[in-house]
Amino acid sequence: MEELSKYPKQNELFNQMLEFYAQIDETGFTEMPKQAYQDWLNSLEDEKQKQENEKFKLKIKLKALD
Repeated sequence: MEELSKYPKQNELFNQMLEFYAQIDETGFTEMPKQAYQDWLNSLEDEKQKQENEKFKLKIKLKALD
């Protein structure tokens, strides 16, 4: 840290970074575990597939009415 004081601009930026980290910590942010993140991504993909299936079913019903 003493070395950093020789570089005022870098020291200022470093202190800003520490302030930003403190603000993030105050929000209660925590990293999501990798498995929970992967499960969440999979659930998004599952939901997307369900919506695409519903659209496909609707198209088939509409074609049957023609």
